[in-house]
Order: sequence, then structure tokens, then C-alpha cells
Amino acid sequence: MPDQTVIQELLSSTVRPGSSFYYSSLPLTESDKQTLAIVFSLFTEWLSLHYRHTEPELKHKNLQWWLLQLETISCNDHAESQSADSKLHPLLLRLSTSLKNNAQRQTIGRRLQSIIGTILNDKHHYEDSEQLDSFLRNTWGSFCVTISACLAPDPASMDTSTAIQEQIGVCIGYYNLIKQLAVQLQSGYCPLPLSWLSDHALPPRQLLSVLGDDSDPDNVHLRSDLLARICSHIREQHRTLGSLVRIRPEALTTLDKLPPLIALRIEVARLKLTLKNGFRITKYRIQLSPLRKLWISWRCRHHYKARRIDRLLAHD
Repeated sequence: MPDQTVIQELLSSTVRPGSSFYYSSLPLTESDKQTLAIVFSLFTEWLSLHYRHTEPELKHKNLQWWLLQLETISCNDHAESQSADSKLHPLLLRLSTSLKNNAQRQTIGRRLQSIIGTILNDKHHYEDSEQLDSFLRNTWGSFCVTISACLAPDPASMDTSTAIQEQIGVCIGYYNLIKQLAVQLQSGYCPLPLSWLSDHALPPRQLLSVLGDDSDPDNVHLRSDLLARICSHIREQHRTLGSLVRIRPEALTTLDKLPPLIALRIEVARLKLTLKNGFRITKYRIQLSPLRKLWISWRCRHHYKARRIDRLLAHD
């Protein structure tokens, strides 16, 4: 189990100035930033096990170990959970002690368990967009719900915003999928729905070469069609998010809902810049400048205070 120095270095790297997480969490207090850094570090660790681990049995064993750890967080018996805290991973111990009450521990513990359960059952294979939507909702969506649950002044208020937070997570998940697409294809995984490729009779194993080849007009045309399909689906997810917010506009009135919205706007800007540069994701990865991220974070807070939520939800 890692020592406290390693854990502190991990959290410091997560909230380092210049990172997207840093600018997404700017409106928060230092203690809330640390809590979010813990949740984000855990989440990225589990996704890393899912996408980069070359030994399935070892990956399964590691994730099962995390599930057992999380049972302590979501334990109904407070006295029992207190006695088991000494066995917790340092990140989970810090998270457990930062939460306000036992009910909040249970809610967050169950959400984190559901994320790992989804990852354990995922086969890196999606027949259609509905299957991929479900995976992203139960991973990135649950992650956004967990963030709000950690920060919510009243945990009972989460009931009105869960669907919205999950949909924000789905949108962020799609942007992250595009950002990581080349890496996953190089690792032998195809994160895109197979139905998106079947129209072109394109085997998943050839997708990487198609995305990286500008010399063949057929490949350029195919890549253009695939990008249009991806962007169309993302716009559809944004429309769904807008519809949910219009039904419950009061669900986005507290500060705990703001960090995922800032993260969403940063990812929207990153995709626009990636498309502007020809979507050459196999050659390099586009990064926004810290100044641009700072501007997006400030503008999101400005729109949020003015209740111009539609500006935060738009795809363009």
C-alpha cells in the first residue's frame, strides 16, 4: 500500500496548476478541492486498469480488491466502519474522514462501487451507441454524481439533479473517448460502437490506420463521415442534457454542480480545436493553454452566477 508521501504527490499532480481539473475546481475551497482530487484520482486509476492493463486476471483481482475496500466506506454500521478504517487505502481513508456523515459515506461508497462493477463487466465491445451510452452513464455519469454528492450542502438535494449530473458525465465521457481514441486503438481496443463502422465495412483493427492516413482519398472521406457521426451523437447528448435542465432548472443552482460544467466546457473547446487542426489524433494530442482554461473557468462562473445555464450546456 503506498505511503503518505506518494499519496500527497499523486493529489498534488491531480490539482497541479495548468491541469483541466485545476481550473474546473477553482470556485471551490481548498478542502473541497482535495476531496475532489481524491475522487478523481481513484476514478482515473480504475479507468487506467480497465484500458491499459494487459493481464485481465490481474486487472480483475485489483478491481475486486478496490470493491472490498469500498464496502467499508458504504458500511451501514458506523462503529464497524470506524474500526475498519485502519485497513483502508490512504486515499479512501482521506475521503472517508472528509465526508460529513455516515449517510453521505454510504451514498458515495455505493456510487463508487457501481463504477467498479461497470468496469468489471465491460468487455471493450459495444454493438451500438446505446451500449456505449450505458457504459459512460455508469462510469463518467456516476463520477459526476459522486462529485456533487461530496460537495452538496444537503445530500437530500441530490435526488433532483442525479439525472442531470449523469448526463453531464455522458457528455464528458464522449469527449474523453475522442481524446483517448488513438491510445485505445493502439492498445487493441475499439471504444466506438461497431454499428458506426459497419456502414463502411470497416473492421475495428483498421480504424487506426484510417485515422492516420491522409494520402488515400477514400480514407479521408471515411474519416470525415465518422467524425460527422461522432459529432452528431455528441450534439444529441447535449440536447438531452438541455431537455433535462429545462425540466428541473432549480437543480443547477448550487456551487457543487459547477465543476463538472466547467470540465464540460473545457472539453468542448478542446474538441473544437482538435477538429480545427484536422483531427490528427494519431500524430499528436491537442491541449488548451492554461490561459484559455482560466478564461473558460471564469466565463463559466460568470454565466452560472447570472443563471445563463444554456450558455454552459451548448455544444458549440
